[in-house]
Amino acid sequence: MRMPGWIAAILSLAAGAAWAQSYTWTDITPANGLIRDVATDVFDGKRLIVTGTFQPGGTASSPFYFVMYSNDAGRSWNLPVTPLPGPPVSVFADVAQPGVVYLEFASAFFNISFGAPAHTGSLQRSADFGRTWSAVRLIAIGETVHPFATDPIATHGLYAFYQESYQVFASPGVGIDTRNYATIRSHDDGFDWTTPLAAPSANSMSLVGPTPSSPTRLFMSLAGGGTAISLDSGATWTPFGTSSGLPGLQWIRPDPLRSSLLYAELTFPSVSPGIFYSYLVRSDDGGASWTTISYASVAFNHLTIDPARPNIVWISGNGTSFYRSQDRGDTWREVAFGPPGATQGLITSPSEPGVVYVVRASRLFRGTPSYLPEPLVVEYEYEGNRYWLTSLDGEAVSQDNRQQPGNVHRTGERWGAWLAGDAPAGAVGSCRFWGKPESGLRTRVLVLQGFECEAIKRDLSWILEAENEFYAVPPRGDGCPDGLVPVRRFNNLNPDLNHRWVVDGVIAAEMRARGWYDEGVRFCARPLGPNE
Repeated sequence: MRMPGWIAAILSLAAGAAWAQSYTWTDITPANGLIRDVATDVFDGKRLIVTGTFQPGGTASSPFYFVMYSNDAGRSWNLPVTPLPGPPVSVFADVAQPGVVYLEFASAFFNISFGAPAHTGSLQRSADFGRTWSAVRLIAIGETVHPFATDPIATHGLYAFYQESYQVFASPGVGIDTRNYATIRSHDDGFDWTTPLAAPSANSMSLVGPTPSSPTRLFMSLAGGGTAISLDSGATWTPFGTSSGLPGLQWIRPDPLRSSLLYAELTFPSVSPGIFYSYLVRSDDGGASWTTISYASVAFNHLTIDPARPNIVWISGNGTSFYRSQDRGDTWREVAFGPPGATQGLITSPSEPGVVYVVRASRLFRGTPSYLPEPLVVEYEYEGNRYWLTSLDGEAVSQDNRQQPGNVHRTGERWGAWLAGDAPAGAVGSCRFWGKPESGLRTRVLVLQGFECEAIKRDLSWILEAENEFYAVPPRGDGCPDGLVPVRRFNNLNPDLNHRWVVDGVIAAEMRARGWYDEGVRFCARPLGPNE
């Protein structure tokens, strides 16, 4: 294991602070509210949902629990129209289905000597992002059902952490708290569940995965320290990290798109009794070896990986700053944040690249960067030989976590584009079309503004989905200006029309060999940066 010294790691963080990116922070907490959890819709990052408590008059007297949602990035808040049972604890947004969210509710211990527990609440599901709710699972006293991941294999699949807690009296006046743990899995939006084998001794709700790159792999933090891994959707578990001599791994965070890339917290005792040091470590080979990428004298409590652009990683903890990396933790930039306090959560906005939402000291803040990331155009393949593109980060995240039906997956083909405000001279906006169902067309077409866009607008077989999502430079003949990347378009020439846009010369030759017609260069794209 390669372990740089403390000084080098601290200097790396300090160097990052010198070239900090500027963020503007806005407190968007509902009036008199204390926030517990937050989630955002995968397609629309301005749609937020929060759980917390409301304190009438701004005092702690007679607080009550709430769930609220916002459609405008927290400028205004709304209460659900459906009454909800009990105090809500956490909210989970389904990343495969826009608008779908789940609510977990708290429950207390029960005395097993009293007999079978009565149901006191339910796991709730909303398909309209918080306006209305319905129960999908009854919750008994002492149970916890905590949704934590979408199943990339099943369109309506969901994983949850299950905990059954009860108290047994070993002798008069002496109670023993007992907990049973398991992962449970649903294939129908949480209505019916299957229960894999009992989990090992877990640390409450510290489960992560699966990811699009490893759709059956999960990691779990163990109550006594260390982690466990399951490669079969939670059915069986084995210790993880011990083979590389790292039993002190406290949690694992897998990269969503690269199965071999893992992050973890590594804790070592110091020479002073009871004092521990926490390191952030990364493995590029699935856990066989690890590299230290930060050292913190005060343990960080959160690591967040941007699901659409996973080279971007955030760490946060107690204090007044965050650290942000654009290169998987090799270098860090300090992001100043005013109010001190413990960070309770940090999430990225998949449909607004660069924007983050932070829960700190029970307040909710929206962070807007001084500059926004440039668009990336990503290609997907489905049904074995059909292709489509997206330039929307939220749509890409959703598709990564919704691989069925059609076995939809990334091909690796992608290129850069520009936003309107910083596009080079001569660049024009895009037009995105989708075939109308009655026309029999099952394809998406991306063209640039101009003759071709206007011609397709007049064709009643197509729906104009969006304009000016990104900007690119029109070609000069069959080429591009120096420094830009030519994007060629191929046509399958079948009645069931499909196009493919290609930047790689080897793939272009393959498409010609497969009988696809080369329609020539249609875009001149932005070259990708080293960390895109």
